[in-house]
Amino acid sequence: MEASEILQGILESNRKVLNYIYKNHYKSIKSHICQNNGTEDDAKDIFQEGVMIIYQKIKEKSLVELSCTFHTYLFSVCKYLWLQQLNKKGIKVESDSKHLQECLSIEPDLTIFFDETSKFDLYRKHFLTLSNECQKVLNLFLQKTPQKNIAKIMGFKSVDYAKRKKYLCKEKLVEKIKSDPKYKEIAL
Repeated sequence: MEASEILQGILESNRKVLNYIYKNHYKSIKSHICQNNGTEDDAKDIFQEGVMIIYQKIKEKSLVELSCTFHTYLFSVCKYLWLQQLNKKGIKVESDSKHLQECLSIEPDLTIFFDETSKFDLYRKHFLTLSNECQKVLNLFLQKTPQKNIAKIMGFKSVDYAKRKKYLCKEKLVEKIKSDPKYKEIAL
């Protein structure tokens, strides 16, 4: 199957194409992960996440065609994901930098993609720990709802109180994010 057919099939969630990908590419990815401190469950998770990332990139139109085979591309994405996983667990792989360079030569914007995803995950994790009132105020603010309308929707007595509440909720969120150990990893 040609790379362009595979990419189109992924975009359309075509069962035939997805089965083809699994049948022809999973085994080598599983082998790599199992040989590098992973389990079969790790391999399944990484493989699925790799295909989902490719789907996301196709959907966003940041991946239109490949300059390598589909297998090389998928393998590089999965290898990068596995290296990230090992780093999070504190496990260093001897040829870590060599593998990372290989992955990035295939997909140079992968680090940007993962940095943004990690930042959003951290934001979402702490956003969901805020009170319902803070979540609602910040959502309205992010939707660019005028302060006057936020005050009215939330039942606040004044626009100044709405501004103050938004400020306090935002500060609380920033504090939670900055106190998370993952923040230091992402911020560097």
